[in-house]
Amino acid sequence: MKKSLWIGFLAVVIAILVAGAYFFINCEKEEKFVNPLFYKTLYPLTSMAWETKLTPTLKISVDGNDKEIAVCKMLDNTYESITLKCTYFNRLIKEEETRFFKYTIWQCNPDREHCYGSKWKVQEKIMDTYNQEDSSWFNYTIKEED
Repeated sequence: MKKSLWIGFLAVVIAILVAGAYFFINCEKEEKFVNPLFYKTLYPLTSMAWETKLTPTLKISVDGNDKEIAVCKMLDNTYESITLKCTYFNRLIKEEETRFFKYTIWQCNPDREHCYGSKWKVQEKIMDTYNQEDSSWFNYTIKEED
């Protein structure tokens, strides 16, 4: 009887260790941008867009005292671009809205374009559906000292 209890106890301990190892191996790792420049503040090149900070799970846009916070899920993540699916409260239509935001970064070439004192430019493409062809977009710069 004692031997069977001991074997049962060992079986339970092994099961707990296996389940713990499975959870540890398969738990979601914190997502990070491949290109750390996407963490820097994006400064808009038009008054229509707002200063923006990005993380893989948030999009925070600020214009003076106005602030818009969107909860996001990262769909694409490469060195040149990221795509976020974000949900936020749209104050104009007074309801929650979900949109896709694709951010593409490139090194500014002062021989071909105005760089606004920055080495990097970022284009924000705003889409109602994933990879929508016709969409609105805004350009931003990244300041080196950020």
